Amino acid sequence: MQKIIFVCRHNKFRSKVAEAMFNKLNKNKNIKAESAGLFVDSAHLFIEPIVLGEIGRRGYNIVGSPRQLTRELAEKFDKIIIVADDIDKEFFFDFKGKVMQWNISDCDPSDVVCIEDTIDDIEKRVEDFVSSLE
Repeated sequence: MQKIIFVCRHNKFRSKVAEAMFNKLNKNKNIKAESAGLFVDSAHLFIEPIVLGEIGRRGYNIVGSPRQLTRELAEKFDKIIIVADDIDKEFFFDFKGKVMQWNISDCDPSDVVCIEDTIDDIEKRVEDFVSSLE
């Protein structure tokens, strides 16, 4: 079983969207994705309703609450995909060969157009990534 983890700052938008999309689009049951954030605290334990609505409208389902990425958790994965432009890849300096970075900007929770455009960007990248695994 190959395991992939999508990572962003708070695990409440970009990485959660990528996880939901990957797990629906990927047909290889030997590959599973999860997600986590580098900075998860009590102020970030929810997914924005607008994100849930937009994802649901597109046929995806976000599951689970945001969770913290720890070193022990990261070591359990074969591939780490940073779905953010605000996380330094050097944080993962000793995971050589396991890290990809998609430089995707975060959005203000009230910026519907930014959220829709970002979801479009993530969907395209996930589709391309899934195709590369086939």
